[in-house]
Amino acid sequence: MERYQKILDEIIISVKDFNLYLKEDNQIELPFENLLNNPYYYLELKNIPFKGFQIPRACEYGGVYFYFGFNKNDISELHIYVGKASQNSTMGKRLYSHFYQRFSQTNFEGHNYYFNNDILIEGMLLLPIENNEHKFLAPSMEEFIITDMKEKNYLLINKVGNS
Repeated sequence: MERYQKILDEIIISVKDFNLYLKEDNQIELPFENLLNNPYYYLELKNIPFKGFQIPRACEYGGVYFYFGFNKNDISELHIYVGKASQNSTMGKRLYSHFYQRFSQTNFEGHNYYFNNDILIEGMLLLPIENNEHKFLAPSMEEFIITDMKEKNYLLINKVGNS
């Protein structure tokens, strides 16, 4: 998934910048190196049906999640979705709500309504907030990252507040 490395690097910078606004004991802790090689945080979705993929253990928690894909008509055009699971939800429940209709499909497909193109989704990254007392940070971190990625001109499948 090297094609998404630059996006991942920007996400890591965004999380580190977000942490600057938090007291040290509230900061989001992640192993920022090699996230794409760690099945706890990253799942590759190419040619795997929804009913067949192994859900990463991080899905049990709230947090911020991402899925990456490309425009089916222009593979050089990369897109990213940023979502969150907070309060009584988990990232697994949120991802299920995104993909359950594609249960038998071999490829994960979506549509970017803002750019009016079809997206083939290849990967999913999970940033869990394992401490339940800190799950309230997920919406703030999601909006912070969306705003940051938009300012850096990345093609987002969603916007802050879905606006």
